[in-house]
Amino acid sequence: MHEDMLQRLELEAELRHVADRDQLVLHYQPIVELVSGRITRVEALVRRDHPTKGLLPPPAFNPLAEEQGLIGPIGVRGRDRPGREDTALAHAIVKLRHTLQLHSVAEGIEHAEQAAHLAALGCRDGQGYRFARPLPVGAMTELLATSMADGGFYLPAATAVEAAAAT
Repeated sequence: MHEDMLQRLELEAELRHVADRDQLVLHYQPIVELVSGRITRVEALVRRDHPTKGLLPPPAFNPLAEEQGLIGPIGVRGRDRPGREDTALAHAIVKLRHTLQLHSVAEGIEHAEQAAHLAALGCRDGQGYRFARPLPVGAMTELLATSMADGGFYLPAATAVEAAAAT
């Protein structure tokens, strides 16, 4: 327990200086139209570039940063990203979104079946490892340039939901 407390205090001290030590980097993840696979926009995601541990995802630092009131200075918004959703819950969320005329993005899509199911429920846009992992700016620029070769911001056909649903 003593070791855990020391690690927590060390992390808190480090978090107070990540911005001025230039330890925050942005990665980008495409948001796609589920039916067509067309990239509709890109989300910027903050990562911490720790000097000894390397690139750290938000769950490694967001909870403590939020708890200690450091999230504002860091400029990160914490999110709850459940891996899989119950079908009834997903349907209720999509229906509520339509009723309230809100736009939503299904996050955490890892498999073609998930994307196809969400599209069948009426969810328009999605994001997740199924389409692309978060990418540094150069790789995202390359992905967008490559997708433009097909006349628009489309992911390669092998990752489009309709191509996956056909198999």
